Amino acid sequence: MNAAVKMYADALFELSLEKGVLSDTYAEINAYGDVLAEHPGFLKLIAAPTIGMPDKILSVKKVFPDSGICRDFLCLLTEKRRIFAFSAILKHFNECYDSHMRILNVTCTVSKPLTAEQKTRLTEKLSEKSGKTVKLTEIIDETILGGIIVDYGNTRIDSSIKGKLDKIAVQMKNT
Repeated sequence: MNAAVKMYADALFELSLEKGVLSDTYAEINAYGDVLAEHPGFLKLIAAPTIGMPDKILSVKKVFPDSGICRDFLCLLTEKRRIFAFSAILKHFNECYDSHMRILNVTCTVSKPLTAEQKTRLTEKLSEKSGKTVKLTEIIDETILGGIIVDYGNTRIDSSIKGKLDKIAVQMKNT
């Protein structure tokens, strides 16, 4: 990770925490991230070297509401010519937030959608095991044939049929 990315993300996190608006900042900065992801041309516009800084700042102020920290943060990134790193800064900020709030991001890959009961059981089990609140993201991938692959942190639990077949293929190849 770039040192500047970490510095800006940590500064936003610490300022939000200090002012007691961490959850508000999290929601708002992620909403800004959604807007910028949906409109990549705007990001290119405010990063363009041919456009003057006053016009760039004015553009940011017109697009994003004056809510304090988040809009000011975008203006700062624009002024310091770091707006191109916004998505990486946002990613690191979200990691800081999740760590502080004791949230574990879990991705489960399944061949067909989990039922509400299965999601609840999986979430409860992982929450019990980790001692954290689990935020579950479900990915449908029919190529795993059945079963489930659970990813969180640096851990992968592969109980998919494809994973088991791959292991058998490796064992057969090695004998």
